[in-house]
Amino acid sequence: MNALDGEIQSGRYLLSVRYRYAGMKKAWLIWFFASVILIAYVVAGFVASHVNSVEIRLEPDSIAEMKLLRLADDYLRIELEFQGDHRLRPELGEWATRADGGRLTFEQAGSSVRMSASTANSAPVLYEAMPRSAHSLHASYRNMTSDLSIQPGVWRWPPDHSRDLVVHPGFNTVKIQTVSVDAPLVGEVVRLMVIPPLTFKACMPGVCWLWGSSLWPLIVFVQAIWAGVITIVVRRKRTT
Repeated sequence: MNALDGEIQSGRYLLSVRYRYAGMKKAWLIWFFASVILIAYVVAGFVASHVNSVEIRLEPDSIAEMKLLRLADDYLRIELEFQGDHRLRPELGEWATRADGGRLTFEQAGSSVRMSASTANSAPVLYEAMPRSAHSLHASYRNMTSDLSIQPGVWRWPPDHSRDLVVHPGFNTVKIQTVSVDAPLVGEVVRLMVIPPLTFKACMPGVCWLWGSSLWPLIVFVQAIWAGVITIVVRRKRTT
């Protein structure tokens, strides 16, 4: 009977060990699949928030192309980056305006810049530079809008973004062409930047669910803590 009892206890011990290791294996599998999903989520957020840019010369018929990857339909929103001290560049205009019944009127609208944007499957859409909307120490920025001015220095407000070029899911080759430029900007090389559909402050409807990807350091921290807890539990069970 003592031998039989020993065999029974040994069998129960082996079963308990297998049960515990099966539980730990399941815990690691759950952690692994959760990590894969979160990595895919963060990568998708990176794609949606990536800023594409290209240099273009401000002279008629100058062309630049860029490839845009989109996860959902997006309106093409672009801005121009000009180098130099903004205080010495009155030709870029000044964002000092007065509202007038759904219109914005600028006394210093800046030199006119118009460009067209198109893809292989779309007709060209005309964009126009608005007055300088932001600046840093060595650069100034002018947003471009497809809701063109109704007269020099006067734009509708808020702008109608439905006029923007639509960029579809997948890879898109977008051609940007300078249409017209006023002096003294003719011939200047600027950086054209595409505003991504996902930013920290705003997002397009199709990618708003990816906003949490900007918190990727927190996601990594939580996953590391989770993995550490599983490791500690496994080591404790091995010693019991």
